[in-house]
Amino acid sequence: MTNYVLVGVVLYLLAGIVAVLTPPLAKETRTPFWRFRAEILGIPVYRAFLAEATIHIVVVLGWPVFYVIVFLDARRGRQISTKIADELPNKEEGLYFDSTGGAGAIRCNACGHEQGITSFLHSGSSPEDGWCESGFQCQSCGSFQTISNAVLTTEERCACGGELSRDKVIFCPKCKSRDVRYLMGIIT
Repeated sequence: MTNYVLVGVVLYLLAGIVAVLTPPLAKETRTPFWRFRAEILGIPVYRAFLAEATIHIVVVLGWPVFYVIVFLDARRGRQISTKIADELPNKEEGLYFDSTGGAGAIRCNACGHEQGITSFLHSGSSPEDGWCESGFQCQSCGSFQTISNAVLTTEERCACGGELSRDKVIFCPKCKSRDVRYLMGIIT
């Protein structure tokens, strides 16, 4: 098998070098491109040929190296992403406010209930320049609340007395199923 790989590499390099030494002809002058460029740029012909030949040879020899680097990088990236995923805190499966944006609707896949919500809307680049609205869900009754220009404090609770949260899985307010999807309407 190594003989086949070696023959393939030699043929690949040979084809690339032949392509460099027999460049296509310019339609206007029927001369090789490197000679045509030398005449236009006013440089010696041999310098134009050497420059073009060097570029071609570097590209021909560089592609296999490039493919190996891409392969190794993708493999290393897969290992890094797995390592990062292992270091993340374990979250329950489901939809979270931090993976939604703008305003839209939550649709329950279990019962079909649909309700409009605000995930996060803002204007301006800082709180002093504009406003922001953040969505929260009551962990007791499931109702959605929107709080404007404020950071949630422990004193703020739902009308039912339940805890408001953006950090827990979003669930259907009607049937309490976590099998929901977000349909974004607007984004800011």
